[in-house]
Amino acid sequence: MTKFANKFLSAILCMCVLGMLSFTLYGCGQTGNTIYSNVIKQYNEIIASNTDIFDKEGNVDIQYGDTLNTAINSNDSYVKLANNVDEKQTYGVLFAPVFEASMYSINYYIKRLDFGLVNLPANQSQKVLDALQEFESALNAFTTQKHSLEARTSFDVTSNVVQNELNKFCSLYRDLDEKSCALSSQVLDFYTNNIFEGVKFNNGRYSLGSAKLQFLSRLTQFATIDQQILVNYYFDKTYTNHELTDTQILLNDFDSVSSYTIWEGTQGDISTLEQASIDALATEIDYNEVFASQYNLFNESMAQISLTNYYNYKSGSYNDSNYTVSERVGFAKIDEFLQTYATNMFNYERTLIGSVGAYKASI
Repeated sequence: MTKFANKFLSAILCMCVLGMLSFTLYGCGQTGNTIYSNVIKQYNEIIASNTDIFDKEGNVDIQYGDTLNTAINSNDSYVKLANNVDEKQTYGVLFAPVFEASMYSINYYIKRLDFGLVNLPANQSQKVLDALQEFESALNAFTTQKHSLEARTSFDVTSNVVQNELNKFCSLYRDLDEKSCALSSQVLDFYTNNIFEGVKFNNGRYSLGSAKLQFLSRLTQFATIDQQILVNYYFDKTYTNHELTDTQILLNDFDSVSSYTIWEGTQGDISTLEQASIDALATEIDYNEVFASQYNLFNESMAQISLTNYYNYKSGSYNDSNYTVSERVGFAKIDEFLQTYATNMFNYERTLIGSVGAYKASI
């Protein structure tokens, strides 16, 4: 075979390989709309086939069997698994608020589109589908272990065998939280970039849905932060913090206004209470860029430090000399983000919800 023939054959093979890769990456050459229709179909199937995890509307509603529920709520090591995330629960709940908060955005936005009005990009649709499939895999592992625990005829929490199974369940719940946060972020990015049209009108009002999108986007970020800082550290440790997490507080706030279909006004003069809600939304939107920048720095620092070292350092039981300069800088950046920028955004979130609630109650 001549050199020309060899080169020609190599070129053909490369084109074939690239073609197969593009088929694999983008749903075998499917359009973005087709890929995303598969997202919705698969999501609906996940909700319908996990009735002990989700209610009919797709909201998180984890139901434990009686024996497992008793074991979880009566043992300090596993109370972090409790599924009670309402405002009366003030002890040890850790995993459930992260899962519930991230699923709010997914459940609300994943199907919020009209295929006749959009032309979705295949690569972005595929990213959502990939994240959904990773989430489903984590959910299947979680529910399999949950059902195995519920099927036990003997449930002695002091038994090493039972403890090992519960520890595995904690690990799988951590993975589920991580994947639900990742999926929520993908869905929100997809919706914001391809479907939602956010504007501020001359009369001062924002597009319908702006306030809810703003709040739920930040709620997902707070869930992700709690997953990174708390769930990732305490999944194999006892967590007996009596304080509600930021995510749980924001969930309770959201529940107070979640029944309102439209959070913004639509016509007529703007009342004092509506103006307060507009101002609260504007303040939070203005802070988004600062928060996003600092959140990126927080993530960079998290990738460079050990959570165990961070918590040891925070406990004050170690000297600075036990850690490198780079580690101490990372610890400081993490603390700065959590204590300043995350705290500011948390307060803006609560102000927004409070303002929307007061405005809606007045009309």
